[in-house]
Amino acid sequence: MKPKLLECTLRDGSYAIDFQFTSQFTGVLCRELDNLGFDYIEVGHGIGIGAEKKYRAAAATDMEYAIAAEGVSKNSKWGMFAQPHISTLKELKILRELGMKFVRIGVDSSELQRGLDLAQGASELGVEVFINLMKSYRNSNDEMKDACRLISEKPWIKGFYLVDSAGGMLTSQVDTLSKSIQTNSRQDLELGFHGHDNLGMALAHSLLVMQNGFSLIDCTLQGLGRSSGNTSTERLIALLNRENISNKIDPILAMKLSDKYIRPIIPRAGHSGLDTMAGYALFHTAYMDQLLEIARANRVDPYALMQEIGTSSPAEVDIQKIINKLKNKNSFLEEALPTDRYVGNEQT
Repeated sequence: MKPKLLECTLRDGSYAIDFQFTSQFTGVLCRELDNLGFDYIEVGHGIGIGAEKKYRAAAATDMEYAIAAEGVSKNSKWGMFAQPHISTLKELKILRELGMKFVRIGVDSSELQRGLDLAQGASELGVEVFINLMKSYRNSNDEMKDACRLISEKPWIKGFYLVDSAGGMLTSQVDTLSKSIQTNSRQDLELGFHGHDNLGMALAHSLLVMQNGFSLIDCTLQGLGRSSGNTSTERLIALLNRENISNKIDPILAMKLSDKYIRPIIPRAGHSGLDTMAGYALFHTAYMDQLLEIARANRVDPYALMQEIGTSSPAEVDIQKIINKLKNKNSFLEEALPTDRYVGNEQT
């Protein structure tokens, strides 16, 4: 095994600081990551290309992040994240002209075809294209096989990602789905894993999928990212070295980089119980603000509410029926809700 690491602190990590990475900071950290030798560096708005206009402004624009990354990247490929209901081919074209080397398109299985259309357009611009199947745990083994077949038919797609969006997948599920993806994908399709850490399993699952033939692993310094964060870059590199798995990153330099630039800006200590519950219930935290609003308005326990909704969104269930059920069980909101801030509604 010789995994490629996609370092996405400057994208997914921005969720944790309200998207306030400046273009100057992006340039500084991107240069450091480039010097360390990461294969891919993802930058930009956490939600993706175009989100600054449609969801929440960041400290810089997509173009400013692109210019900062392009100015310092000598060895690594830099790219951005896109979602087909947010990002446009016109925006991708501008970023490609500024030097963007790859784009990752995040889709739910229900909008896979829409994502493939954007992927084809992006590929025609000359960028490497990866498909992230968000909330992969919502797909059965047969549904995953269908997605692999459809993606494998598109030669312009370079890679396909298994994504634990809620950070709550069980090891057996990761093992089964990753083996299914490996078996049912075309031979030259690179396979990747993007894990969140709500139940503390992102690192272990990253190693597991590598054993099952995956070559792309996402990571962030200090595990910084949405909700409970991601696979920790420095810990992943340390474990790869302990396991004698070939990679070109110096673990000590990665640790020092993490301490210097990221640890001082981490906004809070510990793990929110709501985030851990999200992993337990496989509830995507993109819907957390909706859930908390419902819990406040109806004075019901958000933990019990989350467990009832499960892998769905509040809009996909009979929410009034659930509220009535919880009230009949005396499952009321008894304490002040945590002050953690969640960015919502960016998922379809």
